[in-house]
Amino acid sequence: MRPGSHFIKTHNKALEAWLEKHGQTARLEVVGPLGSKEMADAIETALISAYGPLKGGQPFFNEHGGKSIHRFRPWGVPNKFASRTVQPLDAKAMMRAVRDHGPLLFVRINQTSFDDAEERPGYDLAAPPPDEKIRARMECWWQLRSRLDGWVKSPSTSPKLLVAVTGGPGNQSIIASARINAGAWDNVPRIKSGLVQVPLRGKSIDAAGLRGRPIAKDVGLWFGSFRHQQYRILDSKGFAHDQEE
Repeated sequence: MRPGSHFIKTHNKALEAWLEKHGQTARLEVVGPLGSKEMADAIETALISAYGPLKGGQPFFNEHGGKSIHRFRPWGVPNKFASRTVQPLDAKAMMRAVRDHGPLLFVRINQTSFDDAEERPGYDLAAPPPDEKIRARMECWWQLRSRLDGWVKSPSTSPKLLVAVTGGPGNQSIIASARINAGAWDNVPRIKSGLVQVPLRGKSIDAAGLRGRPIAKDVGLWFGSFRHQQYRILDSKGFAHDQEE
């Protein structure tokens, strides 16, 4: 029987060392019968992801975390990005992203839907909208009018990635990221109250591989209730001060 065989001999050196130290008091519990290897692998993967990885990313004594489709993950994260849910972006990682890609423009996406011409639904964690709707929701409308002149005159100072975030501090995750066309700010659609649309390049909403990753609390990303506080800009100097329209 495979579970019991580990007490006799195992190829896993870390597990072997642990058993030498704790084997006398260890308790063996067997789940099953499960009917098939595929079912056993699925349950093993789910249990590993439920407890989460140990320090350094190693999932207990397992050499592999299992297929991503069987892992627990936050609501709204597609299967193919499941592994990213245990790869939080802390303050240092965020600054590396700024260094590698340029300033980041974070926008807050909640569950509010807008019945306008573009049909921009809110983000429901239990039933996320399709990618094209997520893209439409994240690109407009944001109170960026006061910043346009500077970005038009000097495109190099413009944010380079638009990052859509849901959740509150300590429980935030990135639902989409897209590249900004920094040279197109002089021709973006605008509506009343200084609201503008962010010019995006391409159709991908996984720019820089950020989609699905949680944001650590030490990043200090917060949003307020006013329109000019629904976005934040992070550059090499840190978060830019809010500018009220």
